[in-house]
Amino acid sequence: VKAWECHSGRYKKVKFKGVVCDRCGVEVTRSKVRRERMGHIELAAPVCHIWYLKGVPSPLALILDISPRLLEKVLYFASYIVTDVDRARINNDLEKIKAAVAEEQAEIAEERSTIADRLTREHRKEVARHTTDLDAAESARIGTADNLDVTAPTRGGEPKFDDLSATESAPEEGDLEPGDEEPAATLDDADIDEPEDLVALEDGADDDEDVDGLGEVDDDLVPPVERWDEETLVEKEKNLVERIKQEERDATERLEDLDLSLELLTKIEKRQLIGEDQYRSLERLLDVLSRRLGEDYGELVKAGLGGAAVKKLLDEIDLEKLLRELEHEVQNTQGPRRVRAIKRLEVTQAFLDSKAHPSWMILECIPVISPELRPMVQLDGGRFATSDLNDLYRRIINRNNRLKKITDIRAPESIVNHEKRLLQEAVDALIDNGRRSRPVVGSTNRPLKSLSDMLKGKEGLFRKNLLGKRVDYSGRSVIVVGPHLKLHQCGLPKEMALELFKPFVMKALVERGYTTNIKSAKRMIDKMKPEVWDALEEVIREHPVLLNRAPTLHRLGIQAFEPVLVDGKAIQIHPLVCHAFNADFDGDQMAVHVPLSAYAQAEARTLMLSTHNL
Repeated sequence: VKAWECHSGRYKKVKFKGVVCDRCGVEVTRSKVRRERMGHIELAAPVCHIWYLKGVPSPLALILDISPRLLEKVLYFASYIVTDVDRARINNDLEKIKAAVAEEQAEIAEERSTIADRLTREHRKEVARHTTDLDAAESARIGTADNLDVTAPTRGGEPKFDDLSATESAPEEGDLEPGDEEPAATLDDADIDEPEDLVALEDGADDDEDVDGLGEVDDDLVPPVERWDEETLVEKEKNLVERIKQEERDATERLEDLDLSLELLTKIEKRQLIGEDQYRSLERLLDVLSRRLGEDYGELVKAGLGGAAVKKLLDEIDLEKLLRELEHEVQNTQGPRRVRAIKRLEVTQAFLDSKAHPSWMILECIPVISPELRPMVQLDGGRFATSDLNDLYRRIINRNNRLKKITDIRAPESIVNHEKRLLQEAVDALIDNGRRSRPVVGSTNRPLKSLSDMLKGKEGLFRKNLLGKRVDYSGRSVIVVGPHLKLHQCGLPKEMALELFKPFVMKALVERGYTTNIKSAKRMIDKMKPEVWDALEEVIREHPVLLNRAPTLHRLGIQAFEPVLVDGKAIQIHPLVCHAFNADFDGDQMAVHVPLSAYAQAEARTLMLSTHNL
């Protein structure tokens, strides 16, 4: 902020010019660079400049030959736009594509015909499992131990075989060949950690305890069977009917989806807008074609969203070729088509004349204006008053960083698109807040002032600071009628005239010998001595002044008059010159300007005097 000093105070004075402080990162240089140097923000996704989208007529819409309303849907992620179509390949492989779709549809139809049988079989198995006698279910749980091939030793040393009839894995009689023996399980197979478990069984456990011990091993493997009552059975029957209907509906929708996507594929054109559902249908169709035909059909049709898709279309535009096509269309068409072609021709010619490319209407980098133009001032109590632009830039930086983060972690496409739309809206608010939708407001619920607001309107840069800037040797006051004046005269208040003609008066005082130097002449004027008024009378004689009444709609809004000193603080004008100024005396104000050079005075007298503009 201070010239030749870094923020931390480590480097001070001109001898460190150009040094960048390793503590605060500030370069030691003139403070004026804070008004000259700009920064930039690299955007994580391309965004559109809202002036070219929402302008009337919209240059972006004209150059792409798309209506602004449809283009807005693409830029704000509501619709996809087709960026590339391999029409030649579609036409060549059309028969193969139709055959592949027919095969897929036949397979889906066959699946649909078996849905009811498949789900009914599954339902019956489930019902049988949950409606058996509880004792049989318990036996099934116990018999699971034999599924693990665990043979528990008995007191007699002979293996003990349980009844396996309750389980599906129980061996039938005659399964074993004569001479075959049931293989005994090892400790590893039985999942028993310690040999003491087997010793405990041998030392006096009866058959019931044997069963209980094995049941504990299998509790985690076989959940207890829950009995279904009558109400549960009815509910399951209803669910079965709904599942059958739903899966049949899904299969029917898949068949219809293939028909619609095939029809869309045969008719699709570049720059055509398609919805989310149509885009997903096309993706599914291209996957089917790639799988059925063994070729890569993913590049057959390409579509995109947002500024990236629009930029791709703009990059492909050849302005010279487009200009020739539009000139031919203007010569050979009539009616609305010719009118639109003329508008497009004007925009194309403007791009060629300015040596600009249409893709520059899509921004990938945002300039950040100098810090002096968006100041931050500390108030009493430690609070800060900051420019609205800082808040708007902060919104862009936050959203841009968030978009980079979710892109790096490969978030779902819907989330990424949502963040890209938020970034587009943040850039819109910076450039022209409130142009497209509801304006962004600050903490006081007041719309933030964007870059466009700083330029346009009465309080904007052009009208207030460039065209309407305050100038030296000028004043302003209320006008009143002066009926005693001549047509070429105006009444100028004495104090105003003295301030306007001060340099001329000081010179006259020195020339007439009232004082010897300018400094003492200025002191005389400040004290308003009688000699000053005499000198002022002499100075204003034959020195015309210019009167201007805003708004200056035509040349008669500024006219020259010979000043006459009057008392009071109001400018007096002749009533007959009011019509040219469109002035009345209900509080109107007029500005007075003093032409300084002899040439300017002569021009005012000969060309601009009120008597010469009747």
